[in-house]
Amino acid sequence: MEQVIYLTDGNECRVKRLGIFELDQIKPAISGPFTYKMKTLTGQEYDVEFDLASYPAPPVKPDIPEGGLVENTGPWFEYLDWQRYQAAESYQQQKKRSLEAYYREVISYILKHCVQETDVLRIVGEEDWRRVYEAALVPQLSLDDLKKALEHTYNAMYDGEPLFEAMQKIPEGSATYNTLRNLETKLMVEMNMTEEVYASMPVEERARKVCSLFIGDIVSYLDYLKESKNRGKSNNKDGER
Repeated sequence: MEQVIYLTDGNECRVKRLGIFELDQIKPAISGPFTYKMKTLTGQEYDVEFDLASYPAPPVKPDIPEGGLVENTGPWFEYLDWQRYQAAESYQQQKKRSLEAYYREVISYILKHCVQETDVLRIVGEEDWRRVYEAALVPQLSLDDLKKALEHTYNAMYDGEPLFEAMQKIPEGSATYNTLRNLETKLMVEMNMTEEVYASMPVEERARKVCSLFIGDIVSYLDYLKESKNRGKSNNKDGER
């Protein structure tokens, strides 16, 4: 599917819209905050986020050779703080370079696959690129889109509570994957729809279709959780007798 846009020179430019997951083949940029390991007195380890912005100035490295530091003393903690700060700064620079590399890859891919060679040279500034970029990319479905569809289209409630809010209380499992993408892929398969056709639909329509796919299963699962909870309460009362 092609989109017709106008560049800043006033002339038309045809831009091919990408497949909904087409850019996934490009290695994503590094994301997330810098974290370090913290060990509790019981020996358990957990990740702690290091906040560079909380430092008005970089910490100073203690003027003591590393081999001369005594554990759990003031200079030892100062050295750890300085070391983490250096690692966090390095991570931020790496993250920035990674993001710049990702955008270069995306730009290169879009220019190669979505714009005719004769039009590439006409993309001369930030505004031209913004128009091409927006025409080529498929808007991603978000949880907020599903929330609006459930509330406005289906008026979905559960036990007097908006269904979307009730869904948020469902315990998370141990598996990790992109739920929205899984639902969209399932919808395309069930409707025998190509990514190109699916991507051509407005986000609001995609949200309505995805909601219709899972709303029955969600209500059934909430019923199951409710019954299990009530059964547990009943068993506890029986045990107290």
